[in-house]
Amino acid sequence: MKQEQIDPEMEKLGELIRQVKKPALSDERKNLLKSQIIKNAPKPLFVYLKDIVASVVLSPERKAMLKERILTAVEGHSQKSFFWSNFFMFQKKFVSAMLVFAIGLGFFSFTSADVGVVHADTFTTLSDFNGDVVVERGGKNIELERGMRIFEKDTVRTGENGFASIAFFDDSVSRLSSETEVSVDQLVRPDDSYSKSYVEISLESGEMWSRVVNLVEDNSAFVVRADDAKTVAKKAAFNVLVEPDVVEVEVFNHEVKFESPMVRETVVSGRKVESTDSKVVVRDLDEGDRDVAWIKENLDNDKVYLTEVEERLLAAKMESVGVDVNDDFDYKASLTEEAIVFLTLGDVKKKKKELDLAEKAFVSAEVRLNDPNVTEDERVEAEAVIVSFKSTVQEFDDFVNEVRTTDVDYADELENYVDDKISNQKKNLSLALPDDASYFAKSVIGEIEIDSVDDEEELIEKRTEQGLSKIAEAEDMVDQGGDIEMAKDVLEEGKGEVEIAAELVENIGAVSEKEVIREFEQEVEKNLDRADSVQDKVDVIEGVVNPVVIPTVKRQSPEVKVDEAYGVAVEGDRPLDPLLY
Repeated sequence: MKQEQIDPEMEKLGELIRQVKKPALSDERKNLLKSQIIKNAPKPLFVYLKDIVASVVLSPERKAMLKERILTAVEGHSQKSFFWSNFFMFQKKFVSAMLVFAIGLGFFSFTSADVGVVHADTFTTLSDFNGDVVVERGGKNIELERGMRIFEKDTVRTGENGFASIAFFDDSVSRLSSETEVSVDQLVRPDDSYSKSYVEISLESGEMWSRVVNLVEDNSAFVVRADDAKTVAKKAAFNVLVEPDVVEVEVFNHEVKFESPMVRETVVSGRKVESTDSKVVVRDLDEGDRDVAWIKENLDNDKVYLTEVEERLLAAKMESVGVDVNDDFDYKASLTEEAIVFLTLGDVKKKKKELDLAEKAFVSAEVRLNDPNVTEDERVEAEAVIVSFKSTVQEFDDFVNEVRTTDVDYADELENYVDDKISNQKKNLSLALPDDASYFAKSVIGEIEIDSVDDEEELIEKRTEQGLSKIAEAEDMVDQGGDIEMAKDVLEEGKGEVEIAAELVENIGAVSEKEVIREFEQEVEKNLDRADSVQDKVDVIEGVVNPVVIPTVKRQSPEVKVDEAYGVAVEGDRPLDPLLY
């Protein structure tokens, strides 16, 4: 066919093609096609975007020009439109990269996304009640329902056949016996913190049992006032009885600090305080103290309550990171999260977001360990993710030290930022025991705390604290019927930590103030006494033929001496002026 014949035919073909309508896809088909492309890509789309942007190289002149134009735009705020002529002053490769980058942004809307762990609010509630119970608010009795919120200045009162249980926002619980009155004085969460808390209630009359779950912050406390005395706890199970002439505090787990005008005393598990107007007596609990129905019932209820708290904490963790125990886990940051970090301007903000993502992966991995069907490979992978959080925290600490050379206040702010995250995870893991799946994560948090200390005195504090924590874990395992041999090993580890702290105290004796040394020595001695108290429980358990029998502390009480001048009873030592406590 000659050329003059081909040309008209091609024109006809072109006309026919122009008449064909363009294929139209619905939004649903477009989204499906997009998802298939992204899914089948060898690498995530954002990796390609990063590679393209990384390949762009600007000359010093172009960089200076770009910087000048950006600063001019920021300072003047006068540019109202975009001029393509200005844009094409740059190299074609740069233009292509920016266009691809813009297309990438079109796929994802993520600039305001939250990459961190989100903690749900908790409240103080009337968790249970029966019989004659009254809640007074503002001088008026209010209608009761289970789960209703309890506020500061509320009064809870039980009658002759009444019972009430108050669940506090810090995961502690108090149970009121019949004919008991309690006033709620303070319910404080400083700075809306997840890990910091302060609860103070007044037992006006009657009997109240309290179980305080680990309060990890130094200034956190659960306080029960009774007459002119107060009982302060950070982790404990104790019963307070107020009668006309006496205040009695019995401790069944860990320890409390008892304070009155006459004495300040740390009362450990298996001991009790009887305080009157004229004297204070501290002695061992006897079998009769433990055999009271109210006590036995609360010890049993605590086991159920602690299990419920653990389940609630696990559910809160899953909600905070958006995963479930049975999910297919991918600890890597999502495409959106990677984009957020990549687009974050400023080293400080970027470091914060990287730490947020590492914390989120840490919690996800800890949740994974709680899956009863987790395989060995999955467990190893989860533990590796948990350990990587430690590395990220160390990198953040190093960065804070760099900032401190130029801006001390800002460095302190950043240090508080990472400390809050450690405290939050410490609070989350407060109930984990050595035979629990989450204990590996708890151990890593402990290592992070030791690695983050700034001086010898802080190291002594952390070693002592961790030693006491292990001693408490051993006691909890004994109380909850756990593995006795493992409990004994944990107890020895706790004593070892305390002994390390004691050696450190000796080493800093030449450079620290005598008052500081004395406080450390007293703390070490107290913790060794705590270990002896737990060892007593272990000895009783191992000596019991029938494990159903409730263990009691059987220890010969030393001679009780009463100081006639001050009315303070002390055991096994000479009486001291109470002003010296």
